[in-house]
Order: sequence, then structure tokens, then C-alpha cells
Amino acid sequence: MATQHQDPGRYILNRFTEIESTTDIDCIKAEARNLQSFINDGVRLLTEKLPPSADFFDGVDLYTGAAGISALFLHLHQLTKAQALPPTKYHHLTPLELSRAYMDIAVSAIVSELQQDAPGHVGHRCGIASNAGVWAVAAAVYYEESGELELTDESLMHFKKLEKACYGSKTSDELLYGRIGYLAAYNFLLSHLPSRVLSFHFPEPPTNRLIDKIVTSGANGENLPTSAPLRWAWHDRYYLGAAYGTAGILAGLLKTPYAMQTYRPELEATARHLRDLQTPTGNWLSADHGRQRDEKDELVQWCHGAPGVIHTMILSHQRFHDASYLDAALKAGELVWKKGLLRKGVGLCHGISGNAYAFIDLYHATGDPEWMRRALHFACVIEQWQTLTYAQHELNEPDHPYSLFEGLAGALYFAADLVAWGSGVEDAGGFLFYSNARADRDTTGGREE
Repeated sequence: MATQHQDPGRYILNRFTEIESTTDIDCIKAEARNLQSFINDGVRLLTEKLPPSADFFDGVDLYTGAAGISALFLHLHQLTKAQALPPTKYHHLTPLELSRAYMDIAVSAIVSELQQDAPGHVGHRCGIASNAGVWAVAAAVYYEESGELELTDESLMHFKKLEKACYGSKTSDELLYGRIGYLAAYNFLLSHLPSRVLSFHFPEPPTNRLIDKIVTSGANGENLPTSAPLRWAWHDRYYLGAAYGTAGILAGLLKTPYAMQTYRPELEATARHLRDLQTPTGNWLSADHGRQRDEKDELVQWCHGAPGVIHTMILSHQRFHDASYLDAALKAGELVWKKGLLRKGVGLCHGISGNAYAFIDLYHATGDPEWMRRALHFACVIEQWQTLTYAQHELNEPDHPYSLFEGLAGALYFAADLVAWGSGVEDAGGFLFYSNARADRDTTGGREE
């Protein structure tokens, strides 16, 4: 592997750009399968540093808490069940047993908190990084354990209660804490639970009403310094990225048939506006400041910048049949290839793994194996994360170095998808709740029994 050299900025220089590598798809798949040893070693380290005990967690959410570790092991279990990964036990436990152990920690902590809240209190957070995300994954984990319906129903009951938060006056629309995040979590449930289980708690799906609320909220965002047709605010700013902004919200809407059928003109105009905000470098700023654009063009990460917007551009290309969106995605992909080896670490949100998922999306959009080669090269850097962090000091240690969105768990999630792809599972996994690997996958149907 090529040596990485430190850049004084936000990323380490990608020396792979100077090396001729194969684009033979079979060779790339064989190399991807070799990541299984990284997964095995990484899981052992993760479970040693963060064993399934409440004493080792200061949070329970998917972002940096115990539920995120549970989500990783659920992912490994599902890929193993699909024969995309070899059956493996860690400390004599299967991935599903570990997923259950970590989820029990999260559920116990949330239930204790709820007992201290006033009756009927739901707050204003309902996205994937809130308790809604935890309850969605919990329902999937408990159902996967031989259809344990009592705990599945309890999880769905709590998830259903949080639907009320989607309609609060203080609730945002973005993915991590807002309405589109609740819709993403509901679609996750659709793909993991039989319709008969989910419909007991949702006799009327929340999708259409929730989409109406999200679009109305965007149409009423009049006080933001942007000319966008739909203007969604996060802390009084018009953010553009996947985590807090238009890219994440628009992607969720574009995946939903009802939104496309009902609001196609508004969605297409908003997609055009987002496309036109691409900078000359191929990036997107974190926010649209209107005429006052004094922000530096420097954030190249899933939460803010090109990596998270690429997915939305690909979806826009597929929905509106306009090649300019794919052109924007390809230009952004070149930027990620050049500046995507972030010094912030290997996690999903603002790390190398989250950036590399953009290459997987571009591969599915174009069929060009060069993008999977690039994803694999980023994985080769990720394999060396301990050396790069603690010996060479080229990567910074995140606040939560073993978590899903900031650390090792996210890297293992990504590596598992590469191994699965190398094993012939083209639709393997994908970025939790957001990407599902193929941008053109319709997530609104129910799971078949």
C-alpha cells in the first residue's frame, strides 16, 4: 500500500492517485473479500474496549452510544444470513447475540429515563440520532431473535409515540434529529419487519402526512437567506449537507413515491438549486448564505460537503432524468478521492468510511469499477487506523473512537459492505438509514415473510 503523507489541513494526501491500479472487477472483488480479517480483528478490539456493559457507555443513541454498536452487529448478522459474510463468533457469541446484548443496554437506559419524564412527554427530537432511531433498530433486533414479539411490540410502541414529536412547533426537518429521520427510521422498519407486525402499530402509515408536513415546513422557511424553493432551517441556517440540511431531507423525499407524485415540481426545483450551489472545486458549502458567501470551501465529509450530497445528486439524476445531476456527482466524487482521507478519523459522519460510501453510490450509478477500486483504497487506509492515529499521528482520535458515527464501528460497517459486495451481494447493506447502497432502491415496500 502507498504511504500516506500528512497535509497541514483537514485531510492526509491520497498517494493512491499516483499509482496505477487494476480496474478488473474480479480482482477488486477478491481484494474486497480480504477485508474479512480486518473485520474479525476490529470486532475483537471493539468488544474488548466497549464490552456490552452499561459501565462503558455514556450514551445510548445510534450516533455514539450502545445502540450504534448494536446496529453494527445486526448488520453483520444480516450479511452473514445472506451468505455475504462467513459465520463467525466473537467471544463465543454470534453477531445477533452481541447485537441483542448492546441493545439491551440502550433500551434499559431509555426506559429508566422515560420513567422520570412527565406522562405523555415526547420532546421535539425524532430523527435517527434520537430515541426514535434506537427504538427502530431495537424492534428489528428483537424480531430477528426468533420473532420475539413482546419486546418487538414494546419497541414499536415507543417508536410510535415519538411520531407525535414530528408535529411539534420546535421540531426540525433534518435527518439526525428531525422529521426526515423519523421517516427514514420507519422505512428501515418496513425493510426489517413483516407488514403484519408493523401494521398493528401503524394501521395507517405515517409516510404521507409526514411528507406533507416536511414540504410545508420547507415552503414556509421565509426568513432564510436563500432563494431555494424549499427552505429547511437548522438552528436558523439553511444547511446543505446530508446530516442537517437539504441533501439529507431531499434524498428521503426523492425515495418516496408519494412525495414524487405530489410534490415533483417543488422537489425538482429544490434539487436544481442544490446542484447549482456546487462550488468550482466540486464541493458544497455547509450552508447557503445567500449573497454573503464568506464560508471557506473546506469541509469534505458526509455531514457537511460533497460526500453526503453525491447521493442526492444521483437520486435526482434517476428521478428527473437530467444528466447534469450525475455530472455534479462525478465532479464531487473526484474531490472526495482527492481530499476524502479525513484526519478526523474513520467513522461515518465526518470520517473516511462515510466519505467512501460515496464511491459505492457512484459505482452503482455508473457501473464503473474504478469507483469500487477507490472505495477499496480508502478501506486500505482505514485498516491502518491505529498506526495512523496513535503512532504516526496523521489521524486525530475522535471523542468516541469506537462508535458507529465517529469511529471503528462505522469503519467495520463499511468494510462489511465491501466484503459482501466482493462475495457477490450487489445490494449489500449501505449507510445506516441513509444510503442502503443503491440510490435507486425503493424503500417503501414491506419485508416479505
